[in-house]
Amino acid sequence: MWETSGRRRGVLTEYPSLEAFKGGPSSSSSSSVLNHSLPLPFEGNDHVVYNGSFYYYSRAREAVVAYEIATGRSTMLRLPRNAHNEGREGDMLTGYFIIRM
Repeated sequence: MWETSGRRRGVLTEYPSLEAFKGGPSSSSSSSVLNHSLPLPFEGNDHVVYNGSFYYYSRAREAVVAYEIATGRSTMLRLPRNAHNEGREGDMLTGYFIIRM
């Protein structure tokens, strides 16, 4: 189980179980909680863990970052400046991407 926090945008926290997650950082099982330092901070909440990697957007590099959890290696896919929609007043969705592969 993984968690991100807007207050710690450069960290991906990994919990070994749901019980450890519920107990929080001060629980007795917190010694097995891992904090992964990301190469770049994430932006927003459109990130996902898939197939052993954490995928997220980095505004600092205008790129989607694939961070391999087991190895700590990362790769980036830079996005053209116009691919990111900052949204307009009244929009329900802001800061989203349309990526066609």
